[in-house]
Amino acid sequence: VSRLTGVYPDFYVLVQWEAIGKLVDAVGGVEFEVPFDMDYDDDTPGQDLHIHQKAGLRLLNGQDAMEVIRYRQDNNGRKIYDDGRIKIQQDFLKAVAEKCLQPQIVLKIPELAEIFTQNVVPDLPLNNIIYFAQQAVGMDVENSIKFYTPEFDNVFYNGASMVVLKQKALLEVVNSGLNPYLDQVTAQDLQLIYQNKDGTFGVTNAALADA
Repeated sequence: VSRLTGVYPDFYVLVQWEAIGKLVDAVGGVEFEVPFDMDYDDDTPGQDLHIHQKAGLRLLNGQDAMEVIRYRQDNNGRKIYDDGRIKIQQDFLKAVAEKCLQPQIVLKIPELAEIFTQNVVPDLPLNNIIYFAQQAVGMDVENSIKFYTPEFDNVFYNGASMVVLKQKALLEVVNSGLNPYLDQVTAQDLQLIYQNKDGTFGVTNAALADA
């Protein structure tokens, strides 16, 4: 994260996607506007993935939630690209946060704590996590939680799909919403993949101000 953005995080929280479904069930479901019908079946060994969700405002359970955030194409091969999928996931995470930060959810803290310890890897001390959770209850989610997605290009290398961030757009995002420093983050602070005209790739060098 620090090499991509030039900003060194003080702490991190790594969340397994499976935790989202468990969390949704624990709070009694989450209301979400599914943007379009989602129908996809994959019976290949190791996948066994079946997604069938109707468009519209619905109360999703954990299984519904996992299908919505995993959806990337339909049975006819029509795909949504990474930016569309990211937008759906961000909107859903905001809906989950809004439900979890309602005052009555405090009664479910023991159940949520068990899900958290099994599916989340933080480097925050437990007392900090509890403090932040208490401070967040009742927060105005719509105006307090923001997602930033810089522009990027989808490229392929040896059959693998990669995201190549656009430097100028990334710097605008970092300096408008993420930069905690007095100085602006500049291109020399970033370590980014770039594609050459011949199809090969290179990486820029980053010199972090806060190593």
